[in-house]
Amino acid sequence: MKKFIIDALRNFSLRSFVSPQRKHRRFPRKSNAGVARQFEMLEMRVLLAAVNPYVQNPAQDAMTVTWFTQSGTPETLTVSVHGGAQVFSGASTPVLASALAYHANEVPLLPGGIDPGAPYKHSIRVTGLTAGTTYDYTVAQAGGTYASHFRTSPDATSSVRFIVYGDSETEPESTGASVGWTAPSAVPPGSTGRPAGLNNYVVDQTEGYRQNLNLIESRNPDFIGIAGDITESGGEQRDWDELWRHNAGSLNDIASSIPILASPGNHENYGGPGGFGGYTDAAAIRARDKFKTYFETPANGSGVSSFEDRYFRVDYGPLTYISLDVTNGLPAGSSQDTNFFLGAAPGFPDFNPGSTQYEWLEAQLADAQSKSQFTFIQFHHAPYSVGPHGFPAGSGSGFDTQSGVPVRVLTPLFAQYGVDAVFSGHDEQYQHSIVDGIHFYDIGIGGDGLRGPSSGVDGSTGLPSTNQYQQFLAHLDAPEVWNGNQLISGGKHYGHLEVDVYLDIDGVWKAELEPVYNFPLMDSSGNITGWERRVYDDAVMLTAPGILPIGAAINGGSNVNGSGIASFSVNFDKAVTLGSPTVLNLFNHSTGLPVDLSNAVLVGNGTTSVTWVLHDGPGGMTDVVLADGRYTAELPAGATTPSLAQSHTFAFH
Repeated sequence: MKKFIIDALRNFSLRSFVSPQRKHRRFPRKSNAGVARQFEMLEMRVLLAAVNPYVQNPAQDAMTVTWFTQSGTPETLTVSVHGGAQVFSGASTPVLASALAYHANEVPLLPGGIDPGAPYKHSIRVTGLTAGTTYDYTVAQAGGTYASHFRTSPDATSSVRFIVYGDSETEPESTGASVGWTAPSAVPPGSTGRPAGLNNYVVDQTEGYRQNLNLIESRNPDFIGIAGDITESGGEQRDWDELWRHNAGSLNDIASSIPILASPGNHENYGGPGGFGGYTDAAAIRARDKFKTYFETPANGSGVSSFEDRYFRVDYGPLTYISLDVTNGLPAGSSQDTNFFLGAAPGFPDFNPGSTQYEWLEAQLADAQSKSQFTFIQFHHAPYSVGPHGFPAGSGSGFDTQSGVPVRVLTPLFAQYGVDAVFSGHDEQYQHSIVDGIHFYDIGIGGDGLRGPSSGVDGSTGLPSTNQYQQFLAHLDAPEVWNGNQLISGGKHYGHLEVDVYLDIDGVWKAELEPVYNFPLMDSSGNITGWERRVYDDAVMLTAPGILPIGAAINGGSNVNGSGIASFSVNFDKAVTLGSPTVLNLFNHSTGLPVDLSNAVLVGNGTTSVTWVLHDGPGGMTDVVLADGRYTAELPAGATTPSLAQSHTFAFH
């Protein structure tokens, strides 16, 4: 009987439902009406592990398309330039995804108590593509076709928009469950105050996350970052099914066209409560393997299988995006640990100095600083926070067993290599801090908790603030304004951070960071009538150099290309007129002193580049010896017309 039911549903439940009301796509979705329902098993709540095609691991010349089905039959992926010629067609090689099997404790909760078994994974890496190009794709099988599109990563001169959030913590139990919504103690002028008894948020978590994704989709980002705690329990398959119901299923299929760059959070190491095993080794490994099955990332070269897909780097247009795994510092149970419940057996990478991940990170940061306009970091545990995880690592009052404080060990590295912003979650609040000029965000407002502070003003513990670097906290700095039962403005809501990177008309690279929240519009009775995109009063504008110095690899006194002359070049983003003489300042990071360039000879006077040659005569050895290290080149005001008074930090090695 079980096989008959599953086979019957397999034949019937094979169509991807796309809501006709969903709008704001880059291109209209091709109609899937009448096709077999191969991908819509979540809608039927049977064969739950099937997932619509979604895109992963973006590159200028490649994209991966992944999907899951209950059948092990190969299916055909076809890719074409949008409105143009076909560039790829190939059959998948289905692999049984045994990591996605249901735990025995989940089976009674499935429809009819029937375990459909693990699904098959289909994954095809399409290569040989063109940068910044939109491609249409279809996945075809005997029953019908699923259609969507994707865009490859652009070149380094292109504008980019991305969106990042954390803590969606999906689970079926989120439906009908609204989270606690702590009211600020202060009532601003003109507000009647929050209605008595309103202690939980105005919609449940499912609706909050759904509306957040709808808003994100309407903004057409190039990619989406998720800073951990993606599911409620990483070891429960039903929680992953719920994630994909939102992202590649019946509620939304945003991931079919927009790649997700995901960091693991502590919940991705959590097997689930009670009989699911919690943070025991076996349960943590089960959770780890589910995460790894769903996400594909660039290789990190660690040589350790369990480290792959846990931390990675993506160069996307003019920016570098680095995702880290900070979920288990070592030694376990020390002040360097972010999870006292995990041991070392599951093989999660350490992030502390001397670890494989730390050394990899330093190498990536050094390289990114010399190549990219902006460097952004993503991981789960917010290192600076007034939330429950803002206390130092430890047990007892004033400590936390899943603290984000140990991750502060990375801040000096971020400062050394010019990181622009760090995106985290964990404390489930919108909070912005600035440390050593670096912007740190807790954007854990994706779709689960909407917490108030645990320390400082309004802190639930009554303890002093644990975050002296705090610039903005939605709980305090976006006061709720009520008119009776109607919320007019302000408050803690589900949302995300939107980042736009572009080159302005003056040749300066900029990054605009907007903390967005999805505001519930209400009538006078407090009924929700719609949703509106709003931005907290905490937007940030970052700038990068209008010049990009490109230095030759100079090792003290050695020849460059066998010429006996060492050179240092500067390329400009647009045509300029050079001053006479044209001055370049060079500073050594280690000494903090300027490098004597009095013997540097200006060669050439092109409009888009200039070269300083460091020598004491034609064919001579270099007069200026640059040791390995970090340097900042500064083009002072008036050196060019128009003036590009900018600086850029780079490495000589």
